[in-house]
Amino acid sequence: MGRLENKTIVGAVGPVTFSRWRGKAVVKARVMKGDIRQTDATKNAATVFGIASSFGANLRDNMREIHFIQDGTAVNRMNKETCAILRKHRDASTGDFHFQPDAFKPIEGFEMNQNSPMRENFLAMPEVSLQNGKLLVRIPEFAVNKTLKFPREADSCTIIISVYIASLKTKDECMMDGDMTETFNIDRHQQSFPSTEWSYDIPEGCFCVTSMALHFHTQHSNLQVYLNNKSFCPAMICDFSINPGEFKDKPKKWMTTNFAFEDGAHPPIKKKTKKKQNPIVIKSDQKNAKTKKIAHAKKKTSKKKSNNEVPAPCLTSQDQLLQYLEIQQQQNEALQQQVKELQVQLAELKNLVSDSKASIKPSAAQNIACTVIMQANLLNIVKPDGFPIMPTISVTTSAQRIPDKLLDSFNHKNRGKPAA
Repeated sequence: MGRLENKTIVGAVGPVTFSRWRGKAVVKARVMKGDIRQTDATKNAATVFGIASSFGANLRDNMREIHFIQDGTAVNRMNKETCAILRKHRDASTGDFHFQPDAFKPIEGFEMNQNSPMRENFLAMPEVSLQNGKLLVRIPEFAVNKTLKFPREADSCTIIISVYIASLKTKDECMMDGDMTETFNIDRHQQSFPSTEWSYDIPEGCFCVTSMALHFHTQHSNLQVYLNNKSFCPAMICDFSINPGEFKDKPKKWMTTNFAFEDGAHPPIKKKTKKKQNPIVIKSDQKNAKTKKIAHAKKKTSKKKSNNEVPAPCLTSQDQLLQYLEIQQQQNEALQQQVKELQVQLAELKNLVSDSKASIKPSAAQNIACTVIMQANLLNIVKPDGFPIMPTISVTTSAQRIPDKLLDSFNHKNRGKPAA
């Protein structure tokens, strides 16, 4: 359903979809149900992409403490990087992820805003190392005018460094409070910045992400104006480390999150295959006994079978089965032809019966019946129920036939009332 928002149509209307992309109104073809047919490989790839997308969203959400402003391509670029890492470390048989301590090193140095890269505005990158469950973050000493690049209007800069810690296999994460973030204010006219370092405890089975952003300001009388915008906001991921092991004891300041690389949560999609039936192995003794029984049964039934009958198929090969089906089809066609011929003969018989019924006139049939009844009354050959006994002619009674004169007297032309 389309709707009007700020004089622009947004939503699906028929085969197209109206939307906004980077502040512009766009129209694209609507993806209907059933238009896309996925294979098992594409479904597995889509599963990995969905996990990578959720993981990237979780990272960006917990990097909010550095207050970065990302560009329009940051989401797609991060999904591409995390997707490549997840595909490399996913078990194809179980779908579980097994990460090495340096698995996410390719994501280090990821720029959150390509319009203002961090490496072009700050040269003294923080040094991060993880040893024996201790994460050490150190900013080396640097000269401000040579290391930090200020915009023309800027008078000061604030460096914000944040560390996000979470469990890999369970949905547990460290609370992002003030202890997980460090800020440093640097004046434009400052000569140098001293070396600074601090550390965090990383439990086993957890990962930690160190991110940094630069925020520039200018001073107008008593008001400090923020200069960062969508086209200029240096921010990046400095380090991504993993402390191997199994996460057991949940610290006090930890809370529950909505994402983790849990085992068994995303099994791979495999093609369903039909199980092949194992062939039946018959021993030699059993085979000989069965063949004898079959031969004996064939001898008994051979006398009863006609020439047109076909024996039951021996499903030992595909060719014999096809041959048997062809013979059965021929027999069915022959039976159908016989049925058609019988139907034609039945129709002819019905026509003959109807013609013979039409040839006998009703009046003649009635006259014949009346003659027979009157003759039976005269000869006293009537049954008790009133029906005449039809005369039969035999060798002994052939001489005692009714005279012709008596029969002529009962002719339908000369019939009248009987004598008193």
